Amino acid sequence: MLSVDEAIRNTGIFRATDRERLVLDTPVIDQGGICGQGGVLEATDGIQGPGEENGKSILEINGALVLGGTARTQGDHSEIHLIGGAELRDVCVQGVVVPDGQVGSFSGTITNAGTLKVAPNGLRDTLLVPGPLGGVLAGNGGGDDRVRLGGQFAARLGDFKSSFTNASDHIIDGAGIVFGEVRNDGTIDANKDNGEHLIVFPPGTKINNHVLRASGSGVLRIEDTVFQTADGVIAATGHGVVELNSDVTGTGEFFVYGCGVTARGGCTPPPKLRVADGVSVIGATLTISDEGVVEVAGSATLGLDGPVTISSGGIYQGSTSSAGSLTASLFADSLSICSGQMLLSDSMSLNVRGNVVLGIADTSLFDSPTVWLGGCTPPPLRLSVLGSASVAVGGALKLTDGEVEVEVGPDTAFALAGDFDNRSTTPESFDWMSGALIMKGTAAPTTQSFEVAGEDCGDSLSGFSDNFAMGTVEIASDSSVVFTDKFDNDKMGQRSCTEALYVDALILRAPCTITLKDCRVYYKNLIDEGAEVVREGCGDLVRVFSGDFDDDGRVDLQDYVFFEICLKISGPGHRPAFQECLDTFDVDLDGDIDLADVARFQTVFTGP
Repeated sequence: MLSVDEAIRNTGIFRATDRERLVLDTPVIDQGGICGQGGVLEATDGIQGPGEENGKSILEINGALVLGGTARTQGDHSEIHLIGGAELRDVCVQGVVVPDGQVGSFSGTITNAGTLKVAPNGLRDTLLVPGPLGGVLAGNGGGDDRVRLGGQFAARLGDFKSSFTNASDHIIDGAGIVFGEVRNDGTIDANKDNGEHLIVFPPGTKINNHVLRASGSGVLRIEDTVFQTADGVIAATGHGVVELNSDVTGTGEFFVYGCGVTARGGCTPPPKLRVADGVSVIGATLTISDEGVVEVAGSATLGLDGPVTISSGGIYQGSTSSAGSLTASLFADSLSICSGQMLLSDSMSLNVRGNVVLGIADTSLFDSPTVWLGGCTPPPLRLSVLGSASVAVGGALKLTDGEVEVEVGPDTAFALAGDFDNRSTTPESFDWMSGALIMKGTAAPTTQSFEVAGEDCGDSLSGFSDNFAMGTVEIASDSSVVFTDKFDNDKMGQRSCTEALYVDALILRAPCTITLKDCRVYYKNLIDEGAEVVREGCGDLVRVFSGDFDDDGRVDLQDYVFFEICLKISGPGHRPAFQECLDTFDVDLDGDIDLADVARFQTVFTGP
């Protein structure tokens, strides 16, 4: 041990070697004040003596302020220890350790060539704190220089009063707590494979100018507000989990991606980005791919100025562990899903200012005939809107050529201001029979286009089975919609009136205009408040007599029971007391149930 009460001026080398310990106990070690120049503090392996197989050469700095110069190790069995609040100021370092239960400090710029360890055993509270004037943690250009935090419950980096910067060529990783005022120009990576957390904790301003990440099996917990610059990224990769328990603002990006499309057996568990109840996330883009998952809880809100892209098995969904109501909202400029899933449930909402494209990310290629060969590849592409979820799309809804699964429930709201462009060729995966679509565009001369996709089966109930049929289509007031057939959905060749739309309820709000351009729209129920209906070519609006009173897809004895009641309380020229009788059984629309309706009921009767 070298213990003095006055400052030491070091222009040479203090060295610990041969698996021995050298303790420097002094207020100041002045090595010239400039990183890499002047004095050197060094620990080298030296000669291994008997029984020293696990021994280390340790140079221990006890409470001293080291000004400039170098603190380095030579060999795998050497360390520089900071204890008792020892502070490094403008020092070039390699192999420095803050042992478990100790406190170390830094100020100025610390140029780190290797791994600076804090609480390497992860057993006791250990601090690495910036000095009163703050500090910078920088790399020496090697690309792999880092401060490694050794445990969630032990390692601490930061200070309540002073700030620090993680430089662009430097990494902070492992598990522990990063707190105080922090600017991240490099990478902060929760990568400890035992699932321990790296926690970004109050107080102080947190600015992310590069990467905040969870990788491996690590967990990154954001417990304080983070402002992201345009270069900022928050990412969950591999099997990592990012938990946003506090707001994120700014113009940064969000990525969730797993093991890659070539991973065998999938990516289990998948990487996740979890957004807690009540948290607001503001940024530029969100990309979910390679089996990554985004889970939103409670009233979480994501507001993005740019696109949301889901591909290669990525999933956006509500949190299954969310207590209370699930009202999470997603706002985006556009949404593209290719081999991924958007699952909306409970009272979740999706608001897209531009287009929603299901099947291909590059919307500029949508009209190119060369992109429809084979469509997207597995895993499945799915848009599910269930519960009382709502969707509002300011642009077009585009379903591409390929297998596109669409499921819209009965109590949902789906409003579309642009075109409904359905180029799907798999009607069996299109489940909109319970849900409603509101075409809510702008009045003429701006019109919305609706691509009919089902086979024209005539006024038959068979048209409602696996045929792109829909529950309700509502044309809103002041909207103008053209029903058309421009794409060969059934792959049988394009001809006029070979494809059609079958809809259970068609609602035409006044004033609106619909144009039936060489295609037919078949409906069971019609509410017409005074719409203008334009027919072009063979285009027509056709009622389908269902006879299916209980709406179970069959006309059987149960339906006959109700038909018999309606027939008894009606008759030629006598209107029945119940509107349901006319809606279901009045085939000739003459306002009664009579023998003409009996004849038609017999033709559609399918049996017991």
